[in-house]
Amino acid sequence: MLGSRAGYEQPRAGRCMLLVLLVVCLALSTLCLSGCLGLQKRSTTAAVVNGEPILESDVTAYIEGFRATDENLGKTDGWSDYLSSTGYTPSSLRRYILNSVFIPRILIEQECKERGITVTENEVDSAIASQQSAYENLEGADSWNSALVANGYDETSWRDHERRRLLEEKLAKTVVEKTDVSNSQVQNACNEHASEYNGKHSYYIAFVSEEAAREASGELATLANDTVTLEDFSEIGGTVKDAGWTSLPADNNKMSQAYLQTLDTLGVGTVSDPVAIDDKFYLIFCDELFKVDENVEFVQMADIPDEILEQLRHVAVDEYEQAQFEDWLDSVRAESEVEYTAMPQGLPYDLEPEKLALENEMES
Repeated sequence: MLGSRAGYEQPRAGRCMLLVLLVVCLALSTLCLSGCLGLQKRSTTAAVVNGEPILESDVTAYIEGFRATDENLGKTDGWSDYLSSTGYTPSSLRRYILNSVFIPRILIEQECKERGITVTENEVDSAIASQQSAYENLEGADSWNSALVANGYDETSWRDHERRRLLEEKLAKTVVEKTDVSNSQVQNACNEHASEYNGKHSYYIAFVSEEAAREASGELATLANDTVTLEDFSEIGGTVKDAGWTSLPADNNKMSQAYLQTLDTLGVGTVSDPVAIDDKFYLIFCDELFKVDENVEFVQMADIPDEILEQLRHVAVDEYEQAQFEDWLDSVRAESEVEYTAMPQGLPYDLEPEKLALENEMES
């Protein structure tokens, strides 16, 4: 997901909330918002990028869409407090949204068009089907649509979001060279992100009947004392399978809600009672816990399990390549013709129209 882009700085106090704005509102449909929020469609242009206009109504819908995600932001006092706390005025927020969302979006699409890069409907279908399957595996059937709504999307706007994401990924692959990262870059990723991968590792044995699972559990009680080892677990019969880490997406997506809930109750070196999952009965063995305090400034790579360290290496690569892409996009921006228009009066998010003329004069 894109957040703020390199080269488009905002006051430090506002970065966290503005990141939320970018993530939540990136794909909201202007047409939908105009109808749902009662916005009057404006035909004025907020900016022009290489001859391609950005409509004022689209920028307004974007900002109003963000306000609609929080009841307090929809109120005059709440919106005023938000702007004050983040260091933005309505005019500077509008300029930030243009610079960090709409202008990069147009530049990416223009570059893709020039290079013949496209995304097919089948590619979008496949991406969304994978996301929906993984989500409903954890949260239950028919939970996907409600999750979209809760985050400000509908099916159409999420498809548009995914189309843009896939388009950017394809463009990045053509303009950014694949490269390895240094140990210092991996170390930085560990320091910054290791706590995001706190979780448990487990193994399991699936039995065809509850009786068989209970017999194996009873046998385990005779083999182990207080703490069960993998060797103990392997001696009770059945095929032992590695479920992986709860904190690694590739592993987590394969774990059912019942599996995760059971594992959450287990300590290291303990085994669950038989758990009914689908049409089998599982014994789940927790063998390892990874936990790092999020406030720790330095994390020893030697203390990180191999699988999680490999994931953090991928994080370091992704961050480096994203930075390279943002630098490239900044260079494209520098060579592009971008014209801004003054912010018109009467916009719904503008609480201080009397100061608008002064702000526009300062920004011009």
